[in-house]
Amino acid sequence: MGGSDGAPEPGVGIPPARRVGCRSAALPQRSLIERPGESSVHEREVYRLLREQRDYVEAAVREFRHEAIQEQYRTGARPDVAFGLASIVDLVALNWNGLDEVVRAKTLDWAETVLRGGTPKTLSP
Repeated sequence: MGGSDGAPEPGVGIPPARRVGCRSAALPQRSLIERPGESSVHEREVYRLLREQRDYVEAAVREFRHEAIQEQYRTGARPDVAFGLASIVDLVALNWNGLDEVVRAKTLDWAETVLRGGTPKTLSP
């Protein structure tokens, strides 16, 4: 399962994409027979999927900020809390590849809620 040093293989344990319109529903499966060059192809697919997920989260953050500003225009409400949450999610997206899969899954759930027109207040369960 892991390498000789006990570390997991790259891409193992990464959750499937959980977003609307995602072209790849799950990570490509590594074949049982290793051939030269195959691992780099697999890793490229993993990093491509992670990049798509990160782009999705970044789009949700932009939409969340936009909605906060629109709410301020409509009601006069201050967008400080929304901007603070958006900044935190921006920081999460910066380190997307290094995050625990549970954190990535919760963040993707939050992003999906935002992009579907919901108004999430927190990242808590």
